[in-house]
Amino acid sequence: EKSKIMAESVFYVSSQKQLFRYHYTAVPLKEVLLQQMSGGKIAPFQVLGSLFDNSASVKGMMHLQLCDYMEAAKQLKKACEAIKNGPVLMVNEDFISAAKLLNSIGWAYQELGNQRKAFHYYDQSR
Repeated sequence: EKSKIMAESVFYVSSQKQLFRYHYTAVPLKEVLLQQMSGGKIAPFQVLGSLFDNSASVKGMMHLQLCDYMEAAKQLKKACEAIKNGPVLMVNEDFISAAKLLNSIGWAYQELGNQRKAFHYYDQSR
């Protein structure tokens, strides 16, 4: 019957590992495209070097989206430490500021029911 329309999945991810591998490329690609669209100049070697990002910040944000809050907090803390400890080892760390990382850690702890830790990280993010 024509009135019944069935939706088909056009994007299927068979495992969490595959989802992360996709996201490691999608996040940096989005940033490069946004920068290009806004008139930013990017040298070709910068584009090639920045199209894969498996940094702790990207992993943490992915775990937040997957509602794996404990692992999200762990990865986001790693990202904060990397920023604090000197040379940034992550490709696109400009994309996620320290304040956003701290706020996201607070969100993870809030979802885990630990209001004290959540408030601590929310307060640090200001």
